[in-house]
Amino acid sequence: MKTNYRWIMMAAFAVCCLLAYGCDFNFPQEEYVEEEDFTVDATGAAALDSDTTNGAIVLTGVDSNQVKVHSRKVVRAWTKEEAENFAPKVKIHVEREGDVVKVYSEQPKTTFKINVSVHFTIEAPKSLMADLHSTNGKVAVSNMTNGVKAHTTNGGIELENVDGRIEAGSTNGGLKAVIGELKEEGEFSTTNGGVNVTISKGVAPIRVSSTNGGLTVKALGGVASLKASTTNGGVNVTLPPDFNGQLDASTWNGRVSCDFPIDGKVTKKSIYGKVGSGGDAKVNISSTNGSVSIKKENPA
Repeated sequence: MKTNYRWIMMAAFAVCCLLAYGCDFNFPQEEYVEEEDFTVDATGAAALDSDTTNGAIVLTGVDSNQVKVHSRKVVRAWTKEEAENFAPKVKIHVEREGDVVKVYSEQPKTTFKINVSVHFTIEAPKSLMADLHSTNGKVAVSNMTNGVKAHTTNGGIELENVDGRIEAGSTNGGLKAVIGELKEEGEFSTTNGGVNVTISKGVAPIRVSSTNGGLTVKALGGVASLKASTTNGGVNVTLPPDFNGQLDASTWNGRVSCDFPIDGKVTKKSIYGKVGSGGDAKVNISSTNGSVSIKKENPA
């Protein structure tokens, strides 16, 4: 009965597709590409906001008072003419509203026969706070010093040499971050994908999480507090050799290992106790299905 029901549902879906789009199930193949460059004066600006639905956002911080944007608009359709005719309906906006520079695109609702992607490559004053969102595409940020929010639904996130409060999250995609000194709270999360975070010096709380993916966290100096948790995946955490604090690590299905001597309770599946002289720094690590490893960083 279950098998018959499944086939009935699949057949119904196929009929709906045929009625809506005809018998051609190929995705649009012909494309029209349009590229533009924009420059906005950012003197006195405080923030940069950028949003795109299908496409990547790549932001680099520079020593400048201008925001420079290169946009790449790609329209796909069944014919070249259809793609080119739809392109003017996709508007690129690079504008300033008060102390915020906004970079985004807008377009009318598309059909199954039209696909649009807009990619932004941005250079901006590194002192701006950045707030970036993509639905289908990666987000990459480097050399920004006043905080970053980076979110995407389907795509990866890459952060390098960014400071300030950091909030980065992806639903379907991996996340990689290389941070110099984390002076404000850092939050790195994904639902389906791994997270790899390296922080040279952390004087603010760090939170790293995933639902389906492994976690690798290297906190190489000055750990304030760290929380790393995943449901399905292993967790590997590296701490500085002179770390002093409280450690709480556990897993349901896996093992826990630790390079540091522990003053407390140690089992195959959990560790709880003091490291070194103890102190206010708290490291909390957990996995439901995966092993947990706490390593001591080897000095160069």
